[in-house]
Amino acid sequence: IGSLDISANKNVRQIVRVCSEFDKRNLLLESIRDIMGAGPTKTLVFTATKRTADEITRILRESSYNALVIHGDKSQGERDWVL
Repeated sequence: IGSLDISANKNVRQIVRVCSEFDKRNLLLESIRDIMGAGPTKTLVFTATKRTADEITRILRESSYNALVIHGDKSQGERDWVL
C-alpha cells in the first residue's frame, strides 16, 4: 500500500461479485464450484464477522467442501494448524 515498487502475486486470482444479501449463499456456492472445477486449489473467503465465517464454513462443509475457519475466537494453535 502506498508504494509503486510492490505488486500483487501473479498466482493469486481475486474475484469480487456484488450481489444482494438474498443471492450471497447461492453465488458463493456457484463460485466455489467454478473454482474447484478447475482443479484442486486453496480459496480464501473473507467475511465481516466471526459469526458469518463460522456460518460459511458450515455451509461449505454441508456442501461437501473441506472448509476451515480462522478468526479471533480460535487459539493460536488452531489458527496455525488451519494455515
